[in-house]
Amino acid sequence: MRKEELKSKLLFILSRHVGANKAIGQDELYRLVYGKTCTNKHNQARRLRKLIEELRKEGIPIVSTCDKDFGGYYLASAGKELEDYFQRLRVRA
Repeated sequence: MRKEELKSKLLFILSRHVGANKAIGQDELYRLVYGKTCTNKHNQARRLRKLIEELRKEGIPIVSTCDKDFGGYYLASAGKELEDYFQRLRVRA
C-alpha cells in the first residue's frame, strides 16, 4: 500500500478516536492500519510514528497520551486538549 493510502487509512481510523477518552493504543492502531500485529515495536512502530508525524506536519491535530487508563493516539477534540498536549511537549523538552 502506498504511503498516501496508509495516511488516509490512519486518518480514517483516528476519526473514530476523537478526544483523550477515546485514545487508541499504538499496537491496536498499527494492526488496523497495516493489517497485521506489530511484532517488532522498535522498527515496525517507527513506520506508524512516521505517518503520524507527517499528518501532524500537514496540520492534523493528532495527539498522544501516556495515561494509564486512556493511553494512545487520538484527534484533539478542542483547543484545550491540543494546548495541554503542547504544554506536555514543552515540559519534556
